[in-house]
Amino acid sequence: MLEEPDRLGILAALVADASSHGRRRALVEYEFALLAVRYTNLGRPPGTGWRRLLFTTLDEMAVEPWAAQRAADEVEGIRFRALTGSERLTAYDVRARIKQILDPQGRRR
Repeated sequence: MLEEPDRLGILAALVADASSHGRRRALVEYEFALLAVRYTNLGRPPGTGWRRLLFTTLDEMAVEPWAAQRAADEVEGIRFRALTGSERLTAYDVRARIKQILDPQGRRR
C-alpha cells in the first residue's frame, strides 16, 4: 500500500524554493499573472491553475471552514515577500506557518 504524500511538506518546499533556486522562475510566473490581469485577451483568466490547486490542497487539510482561504492568502504573501526580499525561506518555516493557520488548535497531527 502506498503512503499518502506529505502535501503540506511539498507545498512548503515549493514556496520556499521561490526564495532561492526557483526565484527566477517564480518571478516570471508572477509577471505572467500580472500580464494576464492587465491584458485579459492573453488567455485563461487569472486565478485559475495555481490558485485553484493551492486552495483545493489547503481546503482538504483545513480544520476550520475559513482556514483554507486564510492559508492560501498567507502562502501568496509569503511567495511575494520571498520574491521581493532578500530573506531565504526554509520549507520547515513555511510548513509551520501554514500548519498554524490550517489547524490553530493543533487538533490534527
